[in-house]
Amino acid sequence: MVFFLATVFSFCLFMMFLNPLHPLFFLGERLSAATGVGNTASVPPNPINKLAMQLEEKERQLSDKERYLDERTLALEEQNSVWRDRVTLAVLSGLVLMFVLVLVNFYFDSKRSRELDRLEGKRG
Repeated sequence: MVFFLATVFSFCLFMMFLNPLHPLFFLGERLSAATGVGNTASVPPNPINKLAMQLEEKERQLSDKERYLDERTLALEEQNSVWRDRVTLAVLSGLVLMFVLVLVNFYFDSKRSRELDRLEGKRG
């Protein structure tokens, strides 16, 4: 009978969009506040605590420096990529120019050899 009433009461609370455990949590919080038991605890300062706090501060400073260095590295890589692109473009332009000059050289060599053949044909 008690179980049935508890079930009906819980169902009614759910129907009213209330969680039946909320009153229990509320009572637990009130009880812990009344007895002085809380979720936080403090330790009196001692050399180990001070060292731990200094270590945490140093770790925070190091993480800030690491973040700054990462940002700086990205900025330098962007500058280098532009420079690298320009160098690549210059090298490719030079290669194309060399290829064109080689083709022009072959053209002039073939033209000269045809001219020499033509001149030898007139002599002989």
